[in-house]
Order: sequence, then structure tokens, then C-alpha cells
Amino acid sequence: MKIHKGFGLLVLMAVLLLLACGGSEAKKQKFFEKGKTLYEKGDYVKAGLEFKNAIQIDPKFSNATYWLGMVELQKGNPKGAYAAFARVVELDPKNVNARIQLARFFLIGRAPDKAMEAVEAALKNEPRNEEALVLKGAVMLAKKDTDTGRVFLKELLDQGIKKPEVYILLASTYMQKGEYKDAAALLRSGIEANPKSILLYLTLADIYILNKNVDKAAALLQKLTEIEPENVDFKLKLAGLYWDSNNQEQAKALIQGLVAADPKSEVRRLRVSGFWIAKGQFKTAEEELKAGLRELPKSFKLRFTLANIYVRMGMTDQAVTILKECVALEKDAANPDIIQTKNALAQVHLARQELADAQKYIDEVIKESPKNVDAHFIKGNILLAKSEAVPAIAEFRMVVTERPTFVPGHIRLAEAHGMNKQLNMAFDTLRNALKINPKSRELRRALANVHAAQKDYAQAQSQLQDILAESPNDLETRSDLGDLYMAIRDQKRAEAEYGDIKRRAPSLALGYLKMADLYTVQGKIDQAVSELSRAHKLEPNSLMVTYSLVGDYLRQKKYESAVSLLEKRIQQNPLDAIAYTMLGQVHLAQKNNVDANTAYQKAIGAYEEILKRQPNSWVVANNLAYLLSEFGRKAGDMDRALTLAQKVYTKAPDNVSFMDTLAWIYYKKGDNAKALELLFKAQAKNPESLPFNYHLGMALYKAGKTAEARDRLKKALQGGSVYPGRDEAAQTLSKL
Repeated sequence: MKIHKGFGLLVLMAVLLLLACGGSEAKKQKFFEKGKTLYEKGDYVKAGLEFKNAIQIDPKFSNATYWLGMVELQKGNPKGAYAAFARVVELDPKNVNARIQLARFFLIGRAPDKAMEAVEAALKNEPRNEEALVLKGAVMLAKKDTDTGRVFLKELLDQGIKKPEVYILLASTYMQKGEYKDAAALLRSGIEANPKSILLYLTLADIYILNKNVDKAAALLQKLTEIEPENVDFKLKLAGLYWDSNNQEQAKALIQGLVAADPKSEVRRLRVSGFWIAKGQFKTAEEELKAGLRELPKSFKLRFTLANIYVRMGMTDQAVTILKECVALEKDAANPDIIQTKNALAQVHLARQELADAQKYIDEVIKESPKNVDAHFIKGNILLAKSEAVPAIAEFRMVVTERPTFVPGHIRLAEAHGMNKQLNMAFDTLRNALKINPKSRELRRALANVHAAQKDYAQAQSQLQDILAESPNDLETRSDLGDLYMAIRDQKRAEAEYGDIKRRAPSLALGYLKMADLYTVQGKIDQAVSELSRAHKLEPNSLMVTYSLVGDYLRQKKYESAVSLLEKRIQQNPLDAIAYTMLGQVHLAQKNNVDANTAYQKAIGAYEEILKRQPNSWVVANNLAYLLSEFGRKAGDMDRALTLAQKVYTKAPDNVSFMDTLAWIYYKKGDNAKALELLFKAQAKNPESLPFNYHLGMALYKAGKTAEARDRLKKALQGGSVYPGRDEAAQTLSKL
């Protein structure tokens, strides 16, 4: 009996085990099927959860792991997708789709040998897999084996594999050799085989555009608008073609028709405004968005775009106003649009150095959304602006932990470590980031900067040269390399790099400006002026170019040229207060105090008018306060200057210019103790500023600290820069 009972118990346990296994199998399959259904509907977050549930039941469920990788791709998480596909290959080496996905990763990551290895493994299991065969052709081209790749791709066409990608890859081999007619003929054949392939039409249109065949390109783009009449992109590309071909009226008509077809479409308004922004037509974009807001008065997105335009145009008061309208649209502080609005407001205030206002908005965001990465990134930048490196490090660490692919987060974390004198930590931060994104230009430029900070100029040079080897037309990196050579006093090589910028981009001012800086350092002022004059012709409205050119005219004592340049600028904009201020400096250099005072009075008048229009522009208020304290003629001007400066300083207490202005007004009003307290802070943050050293020297002299005053006034008189008070600095120094 005992034997029978034991046997019965074993049978029962076996049955229960089978039932349990069967239940688990059914359960994991149910999760898997539900995940695929959600994936097809585009609900990737929920689909991912279902696939994870299936994997939790069976960690070796390769199909679920594969689809989890596809989910991560759709979510924009390449690191997670790669890990999933690698796991699939580990579980099922014969999974062709996972091999193909890995090959794509290797190809994008510029690892063609590994890509080819993955493709060959896929083809070993499925020799006729068309996707793998096409990918193999792409890898051949990536390995710069163009001739072999061309033969292979032609063989695919002969075998009847006529996917659009084959035609495009093969056409690229002709284009590399300048054989545009053959490339165009091939693409036309591709269109015959794939009459609805958007990519083939676009590639052929680009060839026509490259060869200035506007009519044929326009015909193709017009065809695309017929294939997909609701696709706004094709009409915008066609409008762009018209615009760039000096057929601007036709472009405008097309754009107007696009909006008129659906005036309440937020998407169309945004795309059209984006078109005008890309063409540099900011005023037209502004008008378009304002018209859109009349149709869609509660649109956050239109306001966000309009605010961005105002920021780009330097109209930050208007940006703040439009963003505050967003705040009034929704009472729920946790609403995502309100969160985005407050982050944007914080960004604007941060750009204006209004750190207290920026902090206020960020605190509100973090209160409602504690893990908001954008808010923590902005908070880190606020802390860096305050030179508070340690808490900034904590903020940026949170950012890169939550968003590991966010390159600016890694760069700012490295900068925070650098500010905290932790250069090794800065190196580690950037190296770890490069493991995630090994080809990131921004990370490699940042790493070069850290090497330079450690005076490891050879490593800095190597990093920059590696970038240029891959992208010879990267002008910013080439400028960095030239600046590095300047830092190590290798002016000959710096000149070569700056000259290369001019050669590669003769219509951009950058190369001429850099060359002018070099010549100024070398004391070759005539050549510097020649370079700056060319830059000015290219960018006549650039304040930086004008300021530099005026400075060199002063060094040459070509006062008439400086006056002429500034008067032309003023003629174009009678409220150009900065031009009036520079004009005053030119007259001061000539010892022409009467004309200098006239120019400064006009500068005061211009700032007064601008402040009426932009009452929250603290830079304008600060500049006005300074000029009133120096050149004000009316009774009460000094008191008004103090009121303005105090208000500005309250708004941005970490801004050294605002700090210096308030301190100088305290000095002039006889409150030397307050003046010194602020001047020490300002000069410590910007020890090379000549006016700051002049102001501190005068306050120290007034306090009876003659030795310290002598040092500061000597510093203030270095170089030939002209500024109000330079003569007084020289006279005072002569007494010490």
C-alpha cells in the first residue's frame, strides 16, 4: 500500500508540474501577443511592459527580448535596444533579425568590420535574406570598398532585388565620382520599379538641385505632393527650392496656400514658421505665429516657437511676455505645458543673468515634477553661473543618470568638476560619456578643452585633429585648433588654421575675425584692419565686428574712419545706444570732450527710449545707470542712476557688470565702504577688466590704501583701450 501511495503522490506531483508549466507557457505567450498588438498600435511604453512581463516568466524568451529591443529603438534608447539584440543573439545565434539590427548599430557606430561580421552571420542562416544582402552592400561602401560594393549592388539588381535602398546605395557610388547623369538615370529606373518610393524621388530631386536643374527638381517634388497630398514636408521643400532659386513670390504663394488649406492646423503653422526661421525671415515667422494665435488662442506650441524667435532676435522682454501668457492658459501647475513654460522662462532669465528669477521658476517645476531632467539641467547651469560647483555637480549627475545619452549634461558635469579643481573627475566624466557616444564631436571638443586646461596641449591637439580628419569642414573645431596654437604661441600654425577657415568658407566672417585677432596680437594693426574690413562687409550689422574694427582704428589713430563707421551704423538705427557710446570713446581718444559728451548724451537718450519699450531689460537699465552717473547733466541724474543700478543688481546679483556699476555709483556718491565691498568681488571675478581695475584703484586711493591702489591703476592702464576715466587713472597714478 505504501508503494502505491508513493507512486500516486509522484503522479500527482508530475501532473501539477505539467499544469504549472503549461500555465506559465500560456501566460508568457499571452503577454507576448499583447505586447505585439500594442507595438503595432504605437503604444511602445505599454508594449515594453508586456514584453518584460513575458521575459520575467522566461528569461530565455528570445522573441520577447527581440521585440523589447524594437520598443527601445522606437523610444529612442539605442543603448537599451543594442543590449536587447545582443542578448537575443546570445540566446538564439540563428536569429537573423537580431543579427541585422546589430549590424545596423555597428554601421551607424562606424564599426564596419563588426557590421560585416554580423551580416555574414545572418546570411549564413538565410543566404537569400534581402535585408541582409542590401545591408552587406551598405557595409562595403562604408568600408570604402566602392568598386566591389558597386559590383555587388548591381548583382542584387540582376537577381531581382530592386528595393529602393539598392538603387540609392548604387547611385551614391556614381555620385562619389561625380557621375551625376548615371546616378540620375539609375534613380529613374528605381522609380519605375518602385513608383511610390518617397526616398527615391527625394534623392533624385536632390541630384537635380545640386546640378541647378530647378525645373526637373520642382517636377519631382510636385509629383510627391500628388502621391501624398497631406504631407506638408514636400510642399515646404518645393517652396524652399523656389525661394533658393530667387523665385520668392512663387514660394510665398505656395506657403500661403498651405496655411489657407487648413488655417486652424497647429502643425502647419509650426512647420511654416519653421520654414521662415530656416530662411532667416524672423519677422515673417513672427507674423505667421501671431496669425496662428488668432486662430488658435490657446496654443502653447505656437507661443513656445514665438518666444524662441524673440530670444534669437534679442527681444527677451517679448519672450518673457509671451511665455507668461502660457502660464495664464492653465491653472494646473503640474500640467506638462506649464512645466515646459516655466523651464523656458527660467532659461530666458538665466540668459539675462537674472538668476533669482530663473531659480524661482525652476523651484516651482521641481516641486511639481521632482525628476524633471530639463529643470535639473537648468538648475545646474544656474549654480555654475553662481560659481557653486559642488551643488552643480549633484544636479548634472542626476541629469546624466536619468538621461545617459544627453551630451550637454556630461559636458556641463565635466565643467563643474573643472570649476571644483577636479580635472581627473572631468576626464572620467567625458571618457565615460564617450563610451556611450564614441563619435560625439561635442564630447571630444570638451575633452580637448580639459586637456588644454591641464596644459596637455599634445593630447588636446590630437583630439581636435581626429575630429578634423573625419570632418575637414568643421570650422568651429578648426577654430579651436587655431586657438590652441595661439595658446602655445605657435602663431604660424594658428595662422595656417585660420587661413584654412577663410579658404573653406570665404563668405563667413569667422576666418577673417580670427586672423584679425592674430594680427592684433602680433602688432600688425594694418593687416588686422584689412581682415576686419572684410568681415564687416560680410556682416555689417555685427556689433562684435564693428567694435573690433573701431578698436583697431583707434590703435591706428584713424579717428575719422572710426567716426564714419559708427555714424553709418547710427544712420541705420538712430537708437543704437552702443554705437553712440563707442562714438563717445572715439572722441575721448581725440581729447574732444565736447563731441564726446554730445555722443554720450545721445546714448543716454537712446537707452531711455529703449527702456520705455523694454522696461525689464536689465542690461539696458545698467548701461543707462552707468552713463547717467558719468555724463548725466540733470539734477537728480545721480540719484536715478543709483535707483536703477540697485534695482538691476537685485535682479542679478551675480552679474559682475551690474556689480561694478552699482559700486562705482556708490563711490561717486561718497559711500566708499559699499563701493569697495562690491568692487573687490567684481574684480576678483574679472581680474583683467581695465575699467574694473580703474574703479577699484580709485576706491582704494580714496580709502588711503596707496600701495594697493597703485597696483590696480597700473593694471587699468595696460594696453591702449580707451574708456571713460582712463585719463583720471593716469593722473591719479602719477601722484602715487
